[in-house]
Amino acid sequence: MFLIVAAILFLWAGKRFITTPRIGRVIYGPKGKARNLKTVIVLAISVLVGLVAFVIAALSAKGSLPQSLPAELLLPGIWVGNMLVVFSLAAYFLHFDRLYLIGVMFAICVPLDIVLKELLHLDLTFVAFGVPAMVILIIGGIVLARFLRKYSRPTEESI
Repeated sequence: MFLIVAAILFLWAGKRFITTPRIGRVIYGPKGKARNLKTVIVLAISVLVGLVAFVIAALSAKGSLPQSLPAELLLPGIWVGNMLVVFSLAAYFLHFDRLYLIGVMFAICVPLDIVLKELLHLDLTFVAFGVPAMVILIIGGIVLARFLRKYSRPTEESI
């Protein structure tokens, strides 16, 4: 929970102290508003898929899930499908090609964790989630450095 709060604060601070002072606020036209609405709808559907996965996991933990639905395969499958669909649609609607790669990186975490546990009989969850996360953070750092180089902070005279 701490990491979620820290991430939200980090995003807010980045927008408040880095992005807005350099390029101002964006006012979307009709096309931009439509793209954002489509993205919100996709994310809402993703939340519903997540709730379905939670119900499946809860039923599986109680032993109420039918044997024909193996939760150990179903839940990772839902994860991969949801991540690929959500990130792909968001990338398409927002015209943000990097999201395709980020979606694949998010999608491989859970199956990679399962494969590492089965093959090596070790709990390498930190590797399965850490390596894709580090790649995403490195990409983000490069993008941030380019942004800071391209858009310098406005001086008092230019305001």
